[in-house]
Amino acid sequence: MKKIIRTILLTLMICFIYIVIKNEYARLLLANANFGMEALITESKKNPKEVNLWIGSSMFRMGIDSNSLYNQLGENEFILAYNGNQPYLEFYEIEYLLNSGVEINQIYLDMYVYAAASEPALGDLRLLLQTDTDFKNKVWKELHQTGKVGFKDFWEMYVGANNDVIFAWPFYYPLVNQASFQGGNLRTVGGMTTDSLNNIDKPTVSETVINSKQMDYLIKMIKLCQNNNIILKFVETPKYYEISQDNIYLKIINEYINLLDEYHIEYYLSNYTYEALIKYTQKEPNCEKNHIVLFNSKEPAFFSDYIHMSSDGKVKYTINLTKLINGFQ
Repeated sequence: MKKIIRTILLTLMICFIYIVIKNEYARLLLANANFGMEALITESKKNPKEVNLWIGSSMFRMGIDSNSLYNQLGENEFILAYNGNQPYLEFYEIEYLLNSGVEINQIYLDMYVYAAASEPALGDLRLLLQTDTDFKNKVWKELHQTGKVGFKDFWEMYVGANNDVIFAWPFYYPLVNQASFQGGNLRTVGGMTTDSLNNIDKPTVSETVINSKQMDYLIKMIKLCQNNNIILKFVETPKYYEISQDNIYLKIINEYINLLDEYHIEYYLSNYTYEALIKYTQKEPNCEKNHIVLFNSKEPAFFSDYIHMSSDGKVKYTINLTKLINGFQ
């Protein structure tokens, strides 16, 4: 009986030690990767230089082409994109990088309005693999304040998250790493047809205004960048034209740009959204003409669903965007 108890206690101790080590140090597995925050932190220590960060959700993962950024803007561009990334998370990501010694010149932030209109949530557990325990604690504190998480969520976040990835690391890492460049995703994604788009559901959002917590963090993010002399710009990646014409989408993005106008922050809009906003608000958005990105949002082949682009669309859009950034119209 005593032997059984000792075995159980030893097993629990080993599991506890594993969990502690995983939450604090698993990020070091990505030190030499082509993607992720730890890769950026490690490179910053080896070769100190100011970077231009593209931080966002799957809108950036499937909407910003890292090869085009590299070819058009240079080697200092780096993408950090996590599924469901929201303003409160993006604030903590920027803060984490600054506290880790990364020197940031400019940040291009994903202007995904459905994420801003959602209650704080954690959509991509890979983010936990790339950060330390303190980061996780800050995220958990924010999630706990929503009143909609419990022990199951705590267990998943601190105990269950990314174990499959770690145990399969010799196979997982080479596959993901070779499909990444400057933080961006190199995988090829095919486009849609009008018929195939009609057979899938359009995305929905529960709120029709920016969530109050997300709004607070957008303002915190603006002030964090101002205090650290970081140039902050927002980028709205194209959505299929039916989304950009939707009144709920236009209502939320109009609230978004009103906030950015209040703080004198630059932002880039797709031409379809810009034109739809003029009809919706009966006035032109306070967006400079060289910040309106031309893109054919009626071409289904440029999209993999209503809000994500295909590989062809991603390259086409990124080239058009970088031309504007470089001052060419």
